[in-house]
Formats: sequence, C-alpha cells, structure tokens
Amino acid sequence: AFKLQDVITTETYEQELQLTREMLSLRTLADQQYESSLSMIESFLKHLCQLVDADRFALFLSTSDTQTTPTALLSGGKVFHKGVVNEWQDFEKRLASHLFMHSQPASLDQGFLRKLKIEKLIGSAGLIPLFQQNKPMGALCLTRSDAGYFVNRQFELSKWAGGFLAETILKALTQAAVERDARMDSLTDLANRRTFDQIMEKELGQADPSGKECSLCLIDIDNFKKINDGHGHLVGDEVLKHVARILRDEISHMRATDRPLVARYGGEEFAILLPGMNMAGAQRILEGIRMTVEKSSLLITGKTLRITISGGISTYPRHAQTIAGIISHADKAMYQAKSQGKNQIVLASELVQDHPLITQDVAGITLPKPKVISSN
Repeated sequence: AFKLQDVITTETYEQELQLTREMLSLRTLADQQYESSLSMIESFLKHLCQLVDADRFALFLSTSDTQTTPTALLSGGKVFHKGVVNEWQDFEKRLASHLFMHSQPASLDQGFLRKLKIEKLIGSAGLIPLFQQNKPMGALCLTRSDAGYFVNRQFELSKWAGGFLAETILKALTQAAVERDARMDSLTDLANRRTFDQIMEKELGQADPSGKECSLCLIDIDNFKKINDGHGHLVGDEVLKHVARILRDEISHMRATDRPLVARYGGEEFAILLPGMNMAGAQRILEGIRMTVEKSSLLITGKTLRITISGGISTYPRHAQTIAGIISHADKAMYQAKSQGKNQIVLASELVQDHPLITQDVAGITLPKPKVISSN
C-alpha cells in the first residue's frame, strides 16, 4: 500500500509538472510578436490542440441574441475534405450553443454527443466557457474523432487556456472583433470596398507582368432600383444578402490556394478578385454564378422574386497593367452587359469601342467587336 501510494504521488507530481510546462509553453507562445491579434490567438489554439490531442478547435464570442446561431471567430486544426469540414463546423456550432446555455466546462463522450444529435465525425469534445467579470464572453470547443473523454491533464490545461484567453487576451479578442468588423460589410458579411482595394493593390503589386494573370469580376444586380422602389429597402437588403450567399457558396468550391476574394463593392455591386486566374477561368466561374442567381428565387410576402445579375471581367496584364486600368475595363464590360439586355457576362476584350458607355482603352488599343455570353 505504501509503495502504491508512492507511485501515485510520483505520477501525480509528474502530471502536475507536465501541466506546468505546457502552460508555460502556451504563455511563451502568446508573448511572441504577431502581425495581428487573430494570428496570435490562432497560434495559441493550434498549439493547445497539439497538447491535448484534439483534431480541431473553434473559438466563439457570445452575443446578446440567444436565438442566433453562434459564429466562430476562429476555427482550425486538422485538414479534412471541404464537405467534412463544413459538417464538422456545423457540429461545433451545436456544441457552442449547448455551452452558451449551460456555461459549465464539460468533457463529452460519444454517448453525450449523440444526445446533441452529433452521431458521426466527432467522437469526443472539450467545452470551455470564457468569462469576464463573471459574465460569459465566449466559448472554446476542442473536438476530435476518437471516442472517450479528454484525460484529466488535458481537460485541466484546456480550462486554464480558457481562463488565459478570457483574462489575458481579452483585449486581443476585442481588437480582433474590431479588426474583423473594419474589414467586413455588415449587411452581406463580405469584405468591404476598403479591404478589397487593399488586397487588390497587394496582389497586383506583387504580380509579374510576364507571369501569372489576375482577373477581376465586377457584378451588378439587374433592376435593383426597381426592386427598392417597388418592394422597399428591406426587401432590397434581402436581395443583397441573397446574392452575397450565392457568391460565398460558389467561391467556396475553389481551392484555398487560389486565394479568391469576394467583396461588396458598393450599393448593389459586388467584386471578385481571382489571383492567378486567367480570363477563361474567370469567365467560367462568373458564368456559373450568373446561372445560379438566375435559377434562384426569393419568396417575399408570398410572391416569388426573380433576380439576375450582369458582370464584366478584365484580366491583368492582358487588358491593363495598372489597378485603375483593370477596374476601368471590368467596369466598362459590366455596363456594356447591362446595356445589351442584362443577365449576361461581357469580357473586357469584347468591348465595343463606340458604345455610349465605353470610352477608348486606356492603352489606346482598338478593341474588337464583342462576343457576348447570353443567358441562353
């Protein structure tokens, strides 16, 4: 019995020592210099995942609206197929909703997960509430495919990390949310014009005129003024959100390495930046978006509202080698698409020089007669 007690004491001491070392490694990681608050938090949580043998993490900030589905401020970890990641993230939202309701740390096994209707992918989860002045301010979800519980050391480290995030990194979390709001359009949850311009300037600034191409797509919702005048601005907002959802969904099917960026460009206009994408690739993507929007519909006060879009495409360095030139060409192509019947896509290389809305190419090149991609 005495020998057994000595073994238990030694093992307990070793576990406490290991826990202390892991806490110090996380604290040291958080003290390093990062480009942004989000980068620091992401590195912190990735390292935490490794220490507790979790596959993925998701960090949520609480909102005053308990009916709203939680949206992760940050999520990441093991890379899966996109369809698997989307379903995994839906389960994480379900776990966050459960945690916001109960506000208690919990290590969940497969049996409990089934009660939350999580019957695949995730085999165990660690849920850690984040408090500030005894008020819930966030939730940390650590998940893995293996069944069972997080062992005591892993769970204790996760709870410490939750407290560290809430107390020490609160300013970083707040700043991260502010940074995100500054980058995003509040209505459509797409990047705003300022963010788009900054990224476009960066992409084209790094581009080699003799290297890879970069395409710009400008999109305008057809007859949007009539929709606003006939149905009201609230319906107009729903139309904008509807088109934004389609844009996000269509672009999400692209490879992450393509670095696509979708933004609300202003009013009823949207923009898509496609680094490394030639004109033919951009044409295929934008035509797919146009067809999806055309086939979709919105049910407004019992009536079906059909929506179409018109778009223009220009490509660097094919059509211009300046940001102003690329934007100008895409804008002219978009307006030509609208003036020729709407619900179609026009390429910058197909512009009609003597069209009333089109001026001479900035490089002084005479442009050929267009071959318009019609809705048929």
